Amino acid sequence: MAKRVLKHIRIREKLMEEADRIGTDLLPSERDIAASFGVSRMTARKALDSLADDKLVRREVGKGTFLIREPRKTRVSVVILRGPREHPAMITRLAEEYMRRNPEVEVCLAECYGKNWYSEALESRGAKVLIHSRFGYLADMGALLPIDGLDGFSDVRAGVNRMYLEEHLGLDGKRHVFSLPLYYSPTILGYNRRYAKELGLNYESGPESWDELLEWAKVGARFDAASEYSVTEFSRSGRMPNSFYLTLTGGNHYLRKNGDAVEFDFSGGEEWFRLFSRISEIGGLSDYGTGKVSALVQGKSLFSCMVEPWIFRQAEGFGLRDDMAVCPVPPRERGQPSFAQINMWGCAMVRDENATDDEHEEAWKFMRFMTGDVEAQKIVCAALPGFSVMDELYLDQQKRPEWYPFVVAVAMGRVLGDFPIQHTINAVMIKYFQAVLFDGMDHAEAAQETSKICSTLAEIGSDIHALSGMQESKVT
Repeated sequence: MAKRVLKHIRIREKLMEEADRIGTDLLPSERDIAASFGVSRMTARKALDSLADDKLVRREVGKGTFLIREPRKTRVSVVILRGPREHPAMITRLAEEYMRRNPEVEVCLAECYGKNWYSEALESRGAKVLIHSRFGYLADMGALLPIDGLDGFSDVRAGVNRMYLEEHLGLDGKRHVFSLPLYYSPTILGYNRRYAKELGLNYESGPESWDELLEWAKVGARFDAASEYSVTEFSRSGRMPNSFYLTLTGGNHYLRKNGDAVEFDFSGGEEWFRLFSRISEIGGLSDYGTGKVSALVQGKSLFSCMVEPWIFRQAEGFGLRDDMAVCPVPPRERGQPSFAQINMWGCAMVRDENATDDEHEEAWKFMRFMTGDVEAQKIVCAALPGFSVMDELYLDQQKRPEWYPFVVAVAMGRVLGDFPIQHTINAVMIKYFQAVLFDGMDHAEAAQETSKICSTLAEIGSDIHALSGMQESKVT
C-alpha cells in the first residue's frame, strides 16, 4: 500500500513549486493558503511551520514568509555537434572537474544533432559553448562570438600552437579568432600487422608507394580468412582520404585561400580518383557508416586509408592492440614525402542575446580551462587519444614509441582551412568520390565533373564572402 502523504506536506510542496514558477520568494499568508487549497488555517499553518522547521523559509514580522534560496549558480551549456562517440563522456568529465573547482558554476551537456541545432541550443539556459571541428561558416553567419578581445586571450595564445588559432570574418568586417583548439590528430594509414605477415607483405613498415598499396589490395583480395573479411574500408558518411591527395600534390589542398578569395584546384583529382577506383575494382571493399566500429580494429580488414590515434584505443576493446600498426600515407613513388591532413576539434562561444554577462564570462573561463589547464588536457587526451594543444603535454606524447608515425605526420601535416562554401564543395566531392568507389563511375569523368562544379562554387563563395564583408562593414 502506498504511503499516505499528509495534506500539509503536499501543500508546502505546491507552495514552493508555485513560487518557482512565478519567480517570487514571498509565500501566501495562512489565510490565503487556506482559501486557495480549501483547508483550515491550522493546516495552512502546519505547511508554513514545516518549511520553517526545515530552514527553507524565514519569517519577517509585518512583511510575510519568504523562501530561503541557495545562491543561483551561473550556468554554462556545452553543445556537442556530432563528432566521436567519446565526446559526451569527455565533456562530462571536464565539466565535473571544473565544477569541483568552481562550485558556484553549473556546466550542463546539450547534444544537438539535427539541422535545427542552433535554435535548440538557444533554448538551454546560460551561455553556450560549442564543441565542433569547423567554425568558419558559423562565424560568417554571426552565430559565434569573437574571443580575441576577451581578458586572458593573450595568455591562451601564448600557451598553444598558433597554427591552430583560426581567424574568420566577423560582423564588424574585421578578422577575429572565434574558437580555441581542444585536440588534434593526423590521418594516416593503418593496417593489421599479423595479417600482413601471414600474407608475406612488408608488415614492418607497411606499403611505401601506390604500387605497393595496390599489391597489398591484390594479395588481400585472395585472402579469405573469414566470411566478413575485407581488404579495406571506406565510409559513406562523408570522409575522404585527403591525406592521399595532400601527399600526391606535395602538401597542396584542393581548396585554399588566396587573400579573401577561395580557390579550387583539382589538378591531382584524376590520379587521386584513379587510385581508389583501382582498389575498388580489385574487390574486398567494405562500407562502414557513422557510429559503426572500424572493420580494421575488429580484425576484419587488412588496411584502412584513414586512421587516427583512436585506432589503438578501439583495438584494445577487441583484444587486437598488438595487431595494429600505422605508417605514413604512401606516396605515388617510393621515396617521395608523405603529408597528412590534421583534424582539429575545438570550442567556441555561441552568440546568445539572452545569456547574461556573468554567464558569458564563465563560458569563456570554461573554454580556457579546457584548452589551457594541464589536468583538463590530460582528461581530453585520455578520453579520446589525440595530441594535446599544450606544448608541454605534446612533448610527453612524442616520447611514446607507438605514436611516432603520428608525430612524423604532424610535422608534415596540413590543417585545412574552413570556408562557408567548403561544406557545399565537400558534399559534391563526396558524391563523386563515392560514385567512383561504390557505383563504378569512370574516375576521369568524375574528376572532370567535380572540378567543373566545385570551381564554380568556389567563385560564387568568394563573391558572396566579399559582398558580405562589404555590407557588414557598412552596417557597423
